[in-house]
Amino acid sequence: MRHRLFLTQQPPFTQNEVVKYGAQDNPLQISLISFTDIDWKKKRKEYLMAIDNRPTRIKTLIKYLYSFCPYPLTVHIGKGKREHLRIVDFSVLETLRKAPLNQLTNSTTFEALLPTLGLCGGKMYYPAHLNKYRDKGLLHMQMPNQFAPYLIKLSELGVRKYCEIGVKYGGTFAITTEYLQRLSGLEYACAADINYCPSLVRYSRRNRRASFYQLDSASDSFLHLLKQHKFDAVFVDGDHEEKACYNDILNATQYARHVIVHDISNDYTPGPGNAWKQMKKAFSDRYIFHEFTAQYADLLRDTGNIKLLGIGLAELIDRP
Repeated sequence: MRHRLFLTQQPPFTQNEVVKYGAQDNPLQISLISFTDIDWKKKRKEYLMAIDNRPTRIKTLIKYLYSFCPYPLTVHIGKGKREHLRIVDFSVLETLRKAPLNQLTNSTTFEALLPTLGLCGGKMYYPAHLNKYRDKGLLHMQMPNQFAPYLIKLSELGVRKYCEIGVKYGGTFAITTEYLQRLSGLEYACAADINYCPSLVRYSRRNRRASFYQLDSASDSFLHLLKQHKFDAVFVDGDHEEKACYNDILNATQYARHVIVHDISNDYTPGPGNAWKQMKKAFSDRYIFHEFTAQYADLLRDTGNIKLLGIGLAELIDRP
């Protein structure tokens, strides 16, 4: 299969462009999407903050080519301060693709399966019995006893279009996309992060229903994306400051049906939890609120009763 790379203008690229990796019609395409209807003169401050990440032809090409590196090499490269360059091991997705449906729809059996897909390493805490799955596979940063019941509930909401804000290594996005493809008839999934994610560039080549955008969720470009696709569900896991998180939530409520907020019960990052509380108060008549905040008893004991992560799902109330 021919690999095609499209760069639409000569360098240096201007601030009205966003790098998109992958597309529904051509998963091997990189394109620079222009949003000419945006008044960028009013966005000078936003642009100056992002100018260090402004793409150039060579830089974009190098990033794209890096996503083809063999997995063992990326493990070696992505150490220490370069951990953002880690590319996850997508081969473990076969476990999810081949699992019986009754295993995926039962909270107990699905919870047991999720760690085998690989958990993140680093400073993240997990109960002792899950440590053998750390720093392997998809490196996803979720607690299985929260993630399993959440995904089962999400699959019941008829999600055809899904968006995720903030992706780290991309493991959560890949699992969610694959799961919804099997259980919910997912047609399109989009991930957005202010940082480059080589894992999702690789994944978007392998799954033509997925795309990755390197852009700021607070930008007009991202709002344009939300307006364009009208997602069924948006997963908010970007900036964890309360104000920024609530801004992501408000944007999602305008253009998507269901809104998911990560880290609603995380003692280390209280911002998303406070933003979630604001949302419940402001939109109490619009959504049914589900919370997946179970904690492992032995982990609570080992950490001095510190609560971690937590997922909030705001289900839109369909009115006649």
